[in-house]
Amino acid sequence: MINKKTFKEPKIDYKIGEKYLFIFHAVNTFFSTLGPLIAVFVILKVETIGVWGALAVGQAIGLLSSVFVSLGTGVSGASEISNSEKSTQSSAFLEISVIQIITFIPASVASFFTAILFSSSNHFVAGLGSISINSSALTVAWFFYGTGEPKKLLLAETLPRFLITLISLLIFIQTKDIYIQLLIQIIFNLCLYTFTFLFILKHTATSSGFHNFRKKLGSQYRIRLKSSSIALVSCLNFISPILILSVTANAVVPVWAVAEKVTRYFEILNEPLTNRYKNLSRREEIKSMKSFFSSRVFVLHSASGFLISIAMFLTGPILIGVLSSNKISLSSLSLLLISISLFIRVSIKQPAFLFLASRDNLTGILQSLGIAFLITIPTLYVMISKFTFTGICLGVLMSQLLLSSSLLYKVNSSIKSKQ
Repeated sequence: MINKKTFKEPKIDYKIGEKYLFIFHAVNTFFSTLGPLIAVFVILKVETIGVWGALAVGQAIGLLSSVFVSLGTGVSGASEISNSEKSTQSSAFLEISVIQIITFIPASVASFFTAILFSSSNHFVAGLGSISINSSALTVAWFFYGTGEPKKLLLAETLPRFLITLISLLIFIQTKDIYIQLLIQIIFNLCLYTFTFLFILKHTATSSGFHNFRKKLGSQYRIRLKSSSIALVSCLNFISPILILSVTANAVVPVWAVAEKVTRYFEILNEPLTNRYKNLSRREEIKSMKSFFSSRVFVLHSASGFLISIAMFLTGPILIGVLSSNKISLSSLSLLLISISLFIRVSIKQPAFLFLASRDNLTGILQSLGIAFLITIPTLYVMISKFTFTGICLGVLMSQLLLSSSLLYKVNSSIKSKQ
């Protein structure tokens, strides 16, 4: 449970040195995204666009159901561990992990049948794709971020998951069977999670860690509700374009899926910086919006967002062509709109989100996400109906502008409330 009276920065492994933490965050990000990137290339090389489209729909559904598996650990899991005393970290880890394990099966079953319902073809590919995302959501990354040990995360989870992806793809290349590839990835991911779960439990357990566990478990459900709500609405905002496309313009689904995948990889270039500032936004005294815009977290994100969005616009067509074996191409206008959306997400949305999360203002985040979601859905539907792919790019841009503006408003309100 987070102690709201005091704030503790993540514990630093001084054997590594604080200056090397960013490097380990970067290496973790590199390997955790390289595997999926290779997977997209290999699957598109071997399979048809239709299979990739079905898999993309399934993964979108899986992202939604994985919210109930991760239970908001991406939002506040690291903070909970960081703000726990070392003697109680085992209890916090066990409480959160047990809830994740309990919700994995019903979430996977629900996503499997929902993916089958939404996919227009290759239904079981979509279903298995959704379960593969749920198996990836069973992760201990939040624990290692909370303890400030990215090196252990790299060795215990990031590199093993990368190897699992490579093994499953090598078998896929030999068999040309996407079902076997997905099943292998699911099974191996579950085995790895079981191993890391038991390993952490063994090395963090204390004699007082599991006292009144059932009572604590019920309390943990309530604590996780708001964080999970944020993750859920955020996920709905993220996957709404592809779900609307699957209903209104199914043929465009593979194009958007590849474009979004490439955009996501550019955004991930900024994640080592974002991870470095999780739980650290309170380092600077921010008493006004002027000091917020001049803060290190905002300036660094703005500079990073500018460089990443320029790189996306200049190299995006080549990467999308290579990734899809020249089966997919984008117009300059669509790519420009996507690049501007990427800049807004990285430069404005992320630092505002970090600031609000560091002040435990989860209500403000949830309200902003909810407003953006309610307005985005009809906007996307109208834009897609009129302009198809250019429409979805424009709709996503408008959504990012609305969400970022709302988050900045909440930042301003939070600053004034503390004065």
